Amino acid sequence: MRRLLSFAIISLLVPLPLAARTFDGAPPSAREIRQEALRRDQKESLLSGTYGADLENLYVNDSYGVHIRYPRDWKAQDLLESNGKITSIALFLSPLSGSGDTAQENINLVVEDVRDEALNPDQYEEAAIAQEQALFDSFTLVSSNDITLDGEAGHDIVFQASFNERSLMFEQAWAHHDGIVYVWTLAAPPETFDDYSRTFRTMLGSFGFNI
Repeated sequence: MRRLLSFAIISLLVPLPLAARTFDGAPPSAREIRQEALRRDQKESLLSGTYGADLENLYVNDSYGVHIRYPRDWKAQDLLESNGKITSIALFLSPLSGSGDTAQENINLVVEDVRDEALNPDQYEEAAIAQEQALFDSFTLVSSNDITLDGEAGHDIVFQASFNERSLMFEQAWAHHDGIVYVWTLAAPPETFDDYSRTFRTMLGSFGFNI
């Protein structure tokens, strides 16, 4: 098992270009487009009005069976970048607060296929924390708590770490679902972390596996 928190650091410092959408074979027909729009409208109707006016946007990824709401002034990017059993699914970028803002806070979703690994959730948690410690120049675990994501048992950690002499705060939440671990990661400078952590947790309250 190898985690991709380094991706969160890179995307925090250098925003990535919007991934181009491609189709396998012929482009979808008009009928298929209408059906897809209807499915998305049904999902949005199901979720609307539950999580407050700030989370006005709905992200849906049918390929990986997930949906989540995110703030109206944030940008969502499909990534779909695979590295073995790990796939980066999506990146959510906060708006820059001004011309002097050099750090773009972000949240990303990574999935990891662990169906062939004999790790229970507690062992996964221990391995995840150990690998984060090994990844950074310094690592301080702030909190570690059990959570649920759309009814699935999971875990949430908050830690401060330094990378190339830069200090960052991270919150990472994950849950196991049908042999796949869904990992959400927030990366932010220490001075803005508390505000973005509240946004992160509100977003996770809207996260679900597609019906």
